[in-house]
Amino acid sequence: MQNSSYFLLSEKNISKFLSFKIKFVVSTFCAKMSPMPVSKIIKNIVLF
Repeated sequence: MQNSSYFLLSEKNISKFLSFKIKFVVSTFCAKMSPMPVSKIIKNIVLF
């Protein structure tokens, strides 16, 4: 149990990575569904 702090740190990083991944998937899905330019979608991700 001495690696508990490291585990929490990695868990935080994993959640951050997952949220980024979800944003990416949603943005690509929106890009396929709508005729919105890719640059606009990238701006939306940055603002999101």
